[in-house]
Formats: sequence, structure tokens, C-alpha cells
Amino acid sequence: MIGFRTNSSLSPIFFSLEVYDATGRHVANLVNEYVASGLHTFVWHAHDVQGERLAPGTYFYRIRLGSYHLAGKIILAR
Repeated sequence: MIGFRTNSSLSPIFFSLEVYDATGRHVANLVNEYVASGLHTFVWHAHDVQGERLAPGTYFYRIRLGSYHLAGKIILAR
């Protein structure tokens, strides 16, 4: 689960959350929308853009919240 809170002065703000595999291939687009201020949570069920379950391994996420960008690593284990 990924959670974040937006500042009321930034509402609404564009938010996107994408997931890539270890080779850099885009595998999931979890969110791509404007969000209002407040607390938000999103859950990734480890499926790709075609709905197929992904294999265990290392994945990377990229978050864009307005002009703010953040990237990180996800270890998927079963």
C-alpha cells in the first residue's frame, strides 16, 4: 500500500503512480488522475497492465505529484 497526503493549497493536483520492472519496462499504471487535498492510499495487487500476475522480483515505482517526483524500489515476494 502506498499512502500520501496533499496540502489543501495544492488541490486539485495531478498524481500518477507507475511501476517498472528491473529492465525498465513499464508494467503498471496504478493512478493517473487529479486528486483533492487530503489523505490517499493506493494498493498494487502485483498485476501488469494486461491484468497478468507479475513474477517475484525487484520493481521500481515512479510517483509524480504536481511538479514533485519520487522514485523507489519494491521487492515483490510470494
